Amino acid sequence: MAANSPFLYQRLRARIRDEERRREESGGWVSLFLVARRAIPAMAMVAVLAAILTVWSMGPSATPSGYGIEDDALTDTRDPGVEQAVLTRPALSRDEVFNIVVERGDR
Repeated sequence: MAANSPFLYQRLRARIRDEERRREESGGWVSLFLVARRAIPAMAMVAVLAAILTVWSMGPSATPSGYGIEDDALTDTRDPGVEQAVLTRPALSRDEVFNIVVERGDR
């Protein structure tokens, strides 16, 4: 029955050629633009979300207790000699630092 219809094979060949032409064109720049139309907004949303999370994580937070140099750290009542050695001299040599650490470790 299908073989009896006129121009069936010509229409079928024309459709096959059109499909082949469409596939060849879709492999070029046109498909790149179609993909970019979807990818760019998604990437922009990810970038905005990352920026929001970065700013939010950098927000003001409470400083943990004992963080930084406190007065208590400088005024150790157990051994005031170390405090005087550190505060009265402009800088300690490596040997002096090593001796302080070794002396504290022996106690």
